[in-house]
Amino acid sequence: MPTNIPRLTVTPLTQLSYDRIQDLAEIKGCSISVVIAHALEQWLRDNYINEIRSAHQHYGVKKQRKEHEQLKKNRH
Repeated sequence: MPTNIPRLTVTPLTQLSYDRIQDLAEIKGCSISVVIAHALEQWLRDNYINEIRSAHQHYGVKKQRKEHEQLKKNRH
């Protein structure tokens, strides 16, 4: 897949995941990279918004706590 988009390096978390990716590539007659690229695109379509919301909730609360602690320190 020639492209000007920067490349990513991906390591599957398990041997089973690697084997499944390899199986799909063989069945479809494409490279492992193409299988992973399509899987990533699908995952982002399905999950991006929820992941952003979750991160804002988690890290936003964390940031507010840090700011509150800093304010308390500055008062004393």
